[in-house]
Amino acid sequence: MKVTDLAVIFILFTVPFLLLMEIKEENLNYVSYKQVELNRYFDTAVEDGVSVIYDNGKIDKNRAIDTFFKTLFINFKINEDAYLKTNLINYIPAIVVIENDGFEILSHKEFTNSDNMKESKMIWNPKVFYSYVDNKFIYKFYIDDNLTICEKATKKLHKGSYKFIANTVDISDSILQNENEYKSIKQREIVKLLQKDINYEINKHNDIIKNLGIDYQFALPLISDDNWANSITDIGMMVFFQGMPIGSLGNRYSNFVLGGSKVLKGRKYYVVTEKTTGRKEYHIEGCSILENAKDDIKSNPETTLYKIEEYSSKYEAAKSGAFPCENH
Repeated sequence: MKVTDLAVIFILFTVPFLLLMEIKEENLNYVSYKQVELNRYFDTAVEDGVSVIYDNGKIDKNRAIDTFFKTLFINFKINEDAYLKTNLINYIPAIVVIENDGFEILSHKEFTNSDNMKESKMIWNPKVFYSYVDNKFIYKFYIDDNLTICEKATKKLHKGSYKFIANTVDISDSILQNENEYKSIKQREIVKLLQKDINYEINKHNDIIKNLGIDYQFALPLISDDNWANSITDIGMMVFFQGMPIGSLGNRYSNFVLGGSKVLKGRKYYVVTEKTTGRKEYHIEGCSILENAKDDIKSNPETTLYKIEEYSSKYEAAKSGAFPCENH
């Protein structure tokens, strides 16, 4: 065989291989670039949504969601294309709004329209409250330091910070005996509730997308314990986006984005009411008047002359009819 024949055979086998390697490299570079770009799109949209989630002391989840989608559609440059917007939303199996006392999940639900055709739409599920039960109390947890407990034996309700309840209620034989244990159980139970409901909604999304031409198996992504813990430190949003094709070789883009609003960081104010006079004063932690009232409530729960209520701002405390503490 001539040398030229060998050269031709070499070229015939080598050139397609080199071209394939070049295509794969170009695709890999494109996918890497696109992933960075899409991460920025979602990070910005979640930040914008979270920035308007808290309005006049209340959670406005619909405003947050509308803002999130508005920013997302602008980033994708599909703000005027209803078909592309719907197609993009189909890759979002769940959006979670984290509130102080519970969470709500926005997910796809299938229904039959007036033309007897099946449609899907993102709808809010009922709110899930952070709850727990032990032998002594029924608990309602909050992301901040607040806590509501109901005594199972007497049905009495108590609400306040952990320290406030620990100093005014008999917490023996309960998870409140040890503060670190209480915080650990609180975090564990809230995360369990989130994982259970999010996993359910994402799995249900697989049934809905069967008729939408999306060939992808949606599933709860692997999220580190630290990220789960970070998701319940403040009011915010969790967005799950999965399975969108990118590149030409079957790559898929998936992401989990968490955003917090940082609205729960503030000083507590305690309104002490004297039952005999009805006079109210608000105090901060460490005030001698407040501590004396706590001691009296704990020592004399049936005959105490005081009632204590906890507020997250001076404005809310004053709005309840309380005057400033005479010591400050």
